[in-house]
Amino acid sequence: MLVECVIMYYMGYAPADQLLISATEGLIERWATRRLEPAIDSYNYRKDIYAQYASNNSRRTGDKVYSKEYHGCRLDMASAQAASMLRSTDKRIVYIDEVDGAPIQLTTGEGNFVDVALARLFAWGDRGKMFMLSTPTTYNESTIYKHFLEGDQRIFLIPCPRCGEKQALDSIEDGIETEFKMQPVREAGVITSAYFECIKCKEPIWEHEKQDFLKKGFWHPTAVASRKEIASRHWPGVLAPLGMLSWKKIYQKYEKAQKSPDGMRSFNNLIRGVPYKEKGGRPKLEIVLENVGAYKSGSVPKGVLFLTMAVDVQEGNENDSSNPPRLELEICGHGKGYRTWSILYKKFIGATDDPHSGAWGKLNKWAIEDGLTYKRKDGHEFKVAVIFIDSGDQTSVVYQFCRLWDNTWPTKGHQQLKRRKNEGYDDESRSDLMRYRVSKGNDGGKIITISTNYYKKSVYNSLEIKRQHINDNPNGFSDFPIDYPEKYFHGLTVEEKMQDGSFYCKSGARNEPLDCRVGNLCAGDFYLDSLVSEYRTYAKQQGATQAELQDLNHKFVLDKLEAETNQ
Repeated sequence: MLVECVIMYYMGYAPADQLLISATEGLIERWATRRLEPAIDSYNYRKDIYAQYASNNSRRTGDKVYSKEYHGCRLDMASAQAASMLRSTDKRIVYIDEVDGAPIQLTTGEGNFVDVALARLFAWGDRGKMFMLSTPTTYNESTIYKHFLEGDQRIFLIPCPRCGEKQALDSIEDGIETEFKMQPVREAGVITSAYFECIKCKEPIWEHEKQDFLKKGFWHPTAVASRKEIASRHWPGVLAPLGMLSWKKIYQKYEKAQKSPDGMRSFNNLIRGVPYKEKGGRPKLEIVLENVGAYKSGSVPKGVLFLTMAVDVQEGNENDSSNPPRLELEICGHGKGYRTWSILYKKFIGATDDPHSGAWGKLNKWAIEDGLTYKRKDGHEFKVAVIFIDSGDQTSVVYQFCRLWDNTWPTKGHQQLKRRKNEGYDDESRSDLMRYRVSKGNDGGKIITISTNYYKKSVYNSLEIKRQHINDNPNGFSDFPIDYPEKYFHGLTVEEKMQDGSFYCKSGARNEPLDCRVGNLCAGDFYLDSLVSEYRTYAKQQGATQAELQDLNHKFVLDKLEAETNQ
């Protein structure tokens, strides 16, 4: 809404040449059609948009989807990767919307797209202006946050309606959000409203008072800008105008975010407007051990909807009894709300360089005898749906073995995957960081590249969630059999999570349980995504609308699986 108002000012009141840039082609299309066009009509500026230099025989209208001509000036719109537009004529006003949604480097090799866009202002000197807006991503990756730090880092102060004390309702310090101080009001356990407590008089500040205190509020700089002309502002969701994003809704999202892996990442980015900063360290082993369940390995607890299996290949050393050549695997159960259950953990000692003998032969024999099928207490059987095998140590051997089994794919780990040009978004956060990528291997089959940092963070986040009930635990909770040895949990928590989001494993430390769990979490996502794709393909063939296709999501699939497993 802010950008539209500024564009309208420089279109009708003080005409100037303008350039609007958004992260992707899709975003700029939606911006042009759903935001700009209604704004032009609302301001009654349509009559002022016409071809400025057309002859009588010209068919130019001056009113195109991605360009508008008015009062001798022009507004152009382009995606962040449209190098030709970023190199075009000088503009007095440049806007970049959703900065963090675009790859920072131009794919044409011309460098940083923000710097290229800034060059459009040089001819205007001090009269040139650039507006950059975005939902931030992570502390280390966010472009908008880096530019925020270059400015005077203003926060919005409002006066307490009771005592007049000036304060920020929500703010940011050194990339880490301050404590979220919103308080809920509950009736019969249900959130009915929310408020902030004044830092001085301790009286509540209510949302219905927003219309008054927003008018009396002001932007307060908290730092000295690297260049005096840079003004930067942090605008949290709690400052949304009355009638838009309610405080009740915000607190509901806050509670929900605390219950799922990576939930606070989306809440901090989208609602609080702050970059997500990872905390260092690793889960405390004693807390993880306290969360061990009451079921035995090999059995399927209530709540499991499907099974996956991940295999980790270790070349090892035949002369080292503590690290022999072997395969280690985990079978994992998945349920609603990102809940997981470890079902079985096994090792097969033997050579790993031949897909038909050694450890591979033992694995194949066991799978045939076992059937990779496990029962719930009521007798319902679950067969392993997807199998991922890490190809890092024995690539060609893994490829050969995967061809022997159905629903089995080789994988390789990559610390961080970034979205490629023309590649769709991976999840609801619209982050350019991918969970996994499916591509063709050298043999023409599929290979799954896994973002190991993403899934390791998910594992560690889930291990921080405490057990609440033996059979009904919070979203994101990870459960384990009562007969697992402590050595397994050492391997699950051995790596150190660093401040930059990476993970460090000291030399010689055994982390196979963590690697297996990473493979299983990705296999779970892969399986659900595959089912969603199948349902959507069929529905599209039956003439389903776009809205109906959007309803075919993970929740829909999990509901179907729940109904099938409870028949």
